[in-house]
Amino acid sequence: MFGERLGTGDEGYTDLLGPERVAKYDLRPETYGTLDEASSALGLARALCMQERTRELRAKNQQMEEELQMARELQLALLPQKFPTVPAYVPAQDSALRFLSLYFPTGDVSGDFFNVFPIGEKAVGIFICDVMGHGVRSALITSMIRGLVEEHGQAAADPGELLTRVNRALAVILKQADTTMFATCFYVVADVERAQLRFANAGHPSALHIQHGNGAAHKLQGHVRHGPAMGIFPTANYVTSSSPMKKGDRVMLFTDGLFEVEDASGTVFTEEQLHTTVARYAALPAQEFFDRVINDVRQFSERKSFDDDVCVVGMEVQHTG
Repeated sequence: MFGERLGTGDEGYTDLLGPERVAKYDLRPETYGTLDEASSALGLARALCMQERTRELRAKNQQMEEELQMARELQLALLPQKFPTVPAYVPAQDSALRFLSLYFPTGDVSGDFFNVFPIGEKAVGIFICDVMGHGVRSALITSMIRGLVEEHGQAAADPGELLTRVNRALAVILKQADTTMFATCFYVVADVERAQLRFANAGHPSALHIQHGNGAAHKLQGHVRHGPAMGIFPTANYVTSSSPMKKGDRVMLFTDGLFEVEDASGTVFTEEQLHTTVARYAALPAQEFFDRVINDVRQFSERKSFDDDVCVVGMEVQHTG
């Protein structure tokens, strides 16, 4: 009972307080001879334990936030800091191709990724991908894909061959890691010398080709069905398709976060609505065109931010040949 003295060999006392607390906070019976004194000491010890755990959690959370911030900065650094010109030696205003990009990650790191890189003197490759899920796992896969695209750069002029090689390598890595992930990708080569767009699709929303003059927005899609998302079937083969391009044409690549948005009633902004919106503003200058498209999607959702990662890459043809 309370007030009763405890013997120094009382095993029940240690069972009550726990051996760790008894040792850490010197709660031995010989130190606190009565149960009510020991109970008071135990309350203090519990409070001290809680404070200690709170400090540890805060420190771990701070460390995680700093690591996520670093991961975000590194991921942003992997995106193109400036776009190539065609030919390589001309200033941006004289380039045959001009580019712009919009990137809206929903979290600290994103599963969306794009790259724009030169292929010889008269062509440019535009690569966009969307890894399943969100967060660090997806961001790591985007970094892997970026590295694989660079590793197999010798096939960059042939979109189907590049996607085939990257998919094979990615599937092997994921199998070795015993994890199931996949990424949708679209890759297009704008060949100025041939006035041609060559492209291949790995389960991704088709890029839009906005033709100069009539303002029509057509999907870049070949005569055969596009290939599966990458990382699932290592033996998948991706086919290269082509389409002519001319001065004034635009190409718009995007991830599905741009159109899979809902309004307050749950109605979805569809891919077809996106095409209609693109056609509506096709005659506007490039920067205003893309701003208007993004703004219309945001007005539909009645929110300033997107529910999913969004990545948009635009290209405008200044001249060919």
